Amino acid sequence: MPKRTAIALLLLVAISAVQADESKVTTLSKREFAEYETQVNRDLKENERYSEITAADLQTVKRKLATIDELYRKTDSAGHLAANDVNAIESNLGDVDRILHSAAIASHEVCVHEALTGTHIADTICRTQAQMQRDEEDADAALSYMQRPNVQATSGH
Repeated sequence: MPKRTAIALLLLVAISAVQADESKVTTLSKREFAEYETQVNRDLKENERYSEITAADLQTVKRKLATIDELYRKTDSAGHLAANDVNAIESNLGDVDRILHSAAIASHEVCVHEALTGTHIADTICRTQAQMQRDEEDADAALSYMQRPNVQATSGH
């Protein structure tokens, strides 16, 4: 199992395993969070898995990871945190997970064989889900513009 998948699974299991006594951190240990944070930052830097993350979402992820890091620094020698700090960690981790999940879906690349216009030759075209959405919106906007009264298509001649 790839390390990214293992860390993601560890995060999901840890979040679901929060016990009734929330005075001790049960979501992730400091070390586990540090590994998670390192992997997220590596994935963001490589710009493949989350290539379609917005600048605002990227800043939110970084801010929330920094907040979680600060909360983990408040643990005592036995690894205890106040219940409200544990809740804040869980909330911030959930927000980061939702943002990254959405960015990963938007960044998922789909490849299709498309015939080039005017030929029978097929070419492989790869685009992310977000690129396909933007292409569809651009085509809809162009069609709407062309359907306006007093708008004529111009030829390339």
